[in-house]
Amino acid sequence: SSKFNVHFYDRDPEAGGTSIGLASMEALPAGASATATIQWEVTSADRRPIFVVVDPEGTQATESTREDNTAFAFLTVVSLPDFAISPNELVLSPSFPSPGDPTTLTVKVSNLGGQSANNVVVSLFNGSQEGGNKLVQDVVIPVLEPKTSETLRLKFNAPTTSDSGTITV
Repeated sequence: SSKFNVHFYDRDPEAGGTSIGLASMEALPAGASATATIQWEVTSADRRPIFVVVDPEGTQATESTREDNTAFAFLTVVSLPDFAISPNELVLSPSFPSPGDPTTLTVKVSNLGGQSANNVVVSLFNGSQEGGNKLVQDVVIPVLEPKTSETLRLKFNAPTTSDSGTITV
C-alpha cells in the first residue's frame, strides 16, 4: 500500500457531518494496523457520533474491499462544573441582626454542570468582593459532584454599621 488519509467527522459525513480533522498515514503492509489521531476542540456538551473514514480518496487501488473503511463511535462530552447560588437559597438568622450580633447565613451552593469540582472555595463579604470586608474565613467544599448541592452555615458577627448593607457570597 501507499500513503493514505484518514478523515474524522462530527456526525455522519453522508448526512452533512462536519470534518473535524485529517491524519496522513504511512503505507501499511498487509495485515498491519496503525493508529490515526487528531486534536479537536469540542464546543458543546452532548453525545455525538464521531465517524472515521479511511482513504475516502481511493488511493489504495489494490484494496480488496472498501466496505469496511467507515466506522463510528459515540463520544459523550460532559459540561464543566457550573456553580450557582440562588437568592432563594440564602437564609439569614436572625433575619434582621443588630450590629455586632452573632449571625448565621445558610447558603446552598449548587453544581449545575456535568463534572465534579474539587476544593470549591466559598467566601462571604460585607459589600462587594473587590471592595468589601471578608466576614468569615473561606470555606472549602472538598468535592461538589455534578447536579448536586452543598448547604453551608457561615457564622459571623453582623457588621457594626446600622445601615442596611449588601452581603456577597
